[in-house]
Amino acid sequence: MPRKEWKNVKVPAEVKAEIVSLAERDKVPKYREVVFGLRLLRRAREVYRELVQGDEEGRIQALAWHIAKAIYGIGRAVEAIEQGRDVDARLTKTLRSIQQLKERWGADTEALEVVLNQYARDKRREDKELLVDLAAQLIKEMGMAVAALKAGGQG
Repeated sequence: MPRKEWKNVKVPAEVKAEIVSLAERDKVPKYREVVFGLRLLRRAREVYRELVQGDEEGRIQALAWHIAKAIYGIGRAVEAIEQGRDVDARLTKTLRSIQQLKERWGADTEALEVVLNQYARDKRREDKELLVDLAAQLIKEMGMAVAALKAGGQG
């Protein structure tokens, strides 16, 4: 196995503190938290590029916006829950974004809403992991809606 080469990266103190906090809570090395965040960002950008490519009427871009808003909201809600700050306000905004996907695009969001509320109440790691899985499932489902829009369907 080749030896790993380590490099230092300068980040603001509060970013380092957040990485350390997440790594300690999840019981993983700090670099794993950074890698996870980078992979999530890369995938989100790829999905966004796929969604807006070739869109003439703006429907795909609108759907992409709602997906991004909901996924970002989930991340912010988890952050608020873990830090114990503005939980109710953040949860309300996030649930509203999730509801918009349900109402405007026909997404099945019931399980996601239930687990998000459970996580806010109990802060169980299992619920957080399930949230990630449900968010990924939501992205996949909405990807199928995008495919329908590209094929000329109603979505």
